[in-house]
Amino acid sequence: MVSHDYKKLNFKCGLEFHQALDTGKLFCSCSSKLSEELFVTSVERRLRPVAGETGNVDPAVLFESFRDRSFVYNIYAGESCLVELDCEPPHPVNALAFDVSLKIALMLNLDIPHEIFFMRKTVNDGSATSGFQRTALIGTGNMNSIIKSSFGDVHIENMSLEEDASKIEKREGAKVYYSLSRLGIPLVEIGTAPEIKTPEHALDIAKIIGTFLRSFNEIKRGIGTIRQDVNISIAGGERIEVKGWQDLNKLPRLIENEVSRQIFLIEFKNYLVEKNFTELKTNSVCDVTDIFKTSKSKLVSRMLSGDSVVLSLKLENFSEQLKRDVCVGKTFGKELAEYAMAYGVKGMIHSDEDLSKYGLETEFKTLSKYLDAKKNDLVLIIIESESVAKKAINSVIDRINYCLVGVPKETRVPNHVLATTSYARPLPGSDRMYPETDVASIVIDSITLNKISKMLPETLDAKRQRFEANLGINVELVNALISSKYLYLFDILSSKYAPVAKEIANCFVNTLFDLKSRENLDIALLDDIFFDELFSLLIKQKIKKAIIPYILSEKIKTPNKTILDILSGVETVSDVEVLSVIKKLISENKDVSKNAIMGMVMAKLRGKVDGKVVSDLVLKQFQN
Repeated sequence: MVSHDYKKLNFKCGLEFHQALDTGKLFCSCSSKLSEELFVTSVERRLRPVAGETGNVDPAVLFESFRDRSFVYNIYAGESCLVELDCEPPHPVNALAFDVSLKIALMLNLDIPHEIFFMRKTVNDGSATSGFQRTALIGTGNMNSIIKSSFGDVHIENMSLEEDASKIEKREGAKVYYSLSRLGIPLVEIGTAPEIKTPEHALDIAKIIGTFLRSFNEIKRGIGTIRQDVNISIAGGERIEVKGWQDLNKLPRLIENEVSRQIFLIEFKNYLVEKNFTELKTNSVCDVTDIFKTSKSKLVSRMLSGDSVVLSLKLENFSEQLKRDVCVGKTFGKELAEYAMAYGVKGMIHSDEDLSKYGLETEFKTLSKYLDAKKNDLVLIIIESESVAKKAINSVIDRINYCLVGVPKETRVPNHVLATTSYARPLPGSDRMYPETDVASIVIDSITLNKISKMLPETLDAKRQRFEANLGINVELVNALISSKYLYLFDILSSKYAPVAKEIANCFVNTLFDLKSRENLDIALLDDIFFDELFSLLIKQKIKKAIIPYILSEKIKTPNKTILDILSGVETVSDVEVLSVIKKLISENKDVSKNAIMGMVMAKLRGKVDGKVVSDLVLKQFQN
């Protein structure tokens, strides 16, 4: 990565965390499991721009309306209802989700309003059938709302409870297909102040808040259940919001690339001013369909089918500029093409590219002559239906003209592979909010807060310290448990069966991992009741720890069998028989270590012999 002097750049960064809750939906009783097992039907809608409470229409909303798209919503049994379809008023707020949000606000030392109101936030990209997202401010920051980091403390500015959006399933031309299963799942949104100093600082804050949120048993876990919006600006640039970042480890690289992109745009503005670049006009666009009608290029032949046209634009003294890198892995040409693609085109083709890959060298020579393009001029084309192509190429003109201003305020979406960003829409403002009249306000009194404050969960750091101090589990095993989906089950079982806590921990961290990775067994088939029975037998010394992997494996393979059924089929092995197996394995594997032989014996005699017996016998053989 390129290294920048972030202090000199006056770098500012803030994070917004969106954590999904596993509490059912926010305003109805539908499931939030996202299983999508049974497709029911679909509906198609178009959304119109609506003014906010200021009386103005938000620029992001206007942009979406100009794209002129329709939206198809797929409905799955049990996971959406008339509330998601905006055909029925919202039900009362999910009490559990609301209580969890209050707990999070209290643990972050936020000020909670005396009365909480839900608002409608206009969202016109089709991700909500109603054209808005319901959101409520749960807490506001103060001097004590601090996330402590070794890179520097960062304040929490606010926290909200809101609805998640629909999930995109596919795009086909001017239609976008959504699943309604995710719409309405509760999200807790936590926003930091723009006090993050470096990309590494951002990563540290993200890890701290992510770990904090996992203190709550009611949060969803897995890919996509926690997403970060990253707000970035530098001196001479503007605030850019990157939506929905998920790859925590690549977060510094994403920020580094966005800073590089803004630096490029600031420097490019200065370059254009020095070259006396003048604004392009929309009448610079030419319809050059006739030049490409007889093209032998398969790409052009395919794209020109139907009512498509070819529109072109000449940029004087712009040759070689689209080859320049705005950041690692992205050229300025790609950056410009994204503005066109936002209106539904697949991209644009320009003379700074290798035209041979399209088979268009001859056509571009003819086009350059037709447009009277000089050697230093750049020529580009867009192919689509006339209405779409005009919007797309005009957006390119607007974006090039804005290069004379600098960095535009935008919402951008990430490429998680390259850690780069792409244009999504203009940055929304204050005109997108207005009151939600279908949801009653909620009064928060001292009795409610006192009740909630007595139900706050133990933080993961406190849990980690307790495991190490009280259960005598080593640091590596504790850290693995803290990250495990079995954390809360372990907490319950280790409290109930404390003398065998190490064996429980080893089972959840190591044994289950081995069964899944080495034997490809579905460990999800093992439920909480089974584990409770298993460790009850262990603490009563009715089974030995060596047999646990065998019992787990057999239970997965034969789910209807009880533990006693499995044990009834186990034959014990005498020390003489074990010794025979050891000698045979040593003779067949002469250069193998004693630990490897130990593993082979345990695998061969799984469930039939105690590990201590095997260890002692193997050690004796290696000493002889």
